[in-house]
Amino acid sequence: IRDLRMSRGLGDVYKRQSLNNTYFTNHYSPDSTNEASKAFVDTYAKTYKQKPDAPAVLGYDGAMLLADSIKRAGVYESAKVAEALAATKDFQAVTGKTSLDASHDAVKSAVIVGFKDGKQVYRATVNP
Repeated sequence: IRDLRMSRGLGDVYKRQSLNNTYFTNHYSPDSTNEASKAFVDTYAKTYKQKPDAPAVLGYDGAMLLADSIKRAGVYESAKVAEALAATKDFQAVTGKTSLDASHDAVKSAVIVGFKDGKQVYRATVNP
């Protein structure tokens, strides 16, 4: 099942008026004030003629985090890359700074998105 929160058509799934003054959290909003996010959105929009959705940004962040881990490991050995990945602290991603905790869970910002007149509106970023 596709996550509809950041889907371009979510306003069409429900009556637009019924979504007014409702909120949800997500990894990202294309209207975030984060400089890395703004740069990514601009580049993505020029290339694909639309703003990126959350899965596009998460895929990019994941690839960049892996590349950073390989660079920090200094070798292409899976065990060394896994160690470097597990040691990730304050990696600057499009979705904000990302660290991994002792359980290898990502510790990162959350974005609050609301609806106004059937459109998604960035409200705030909450940092851990």
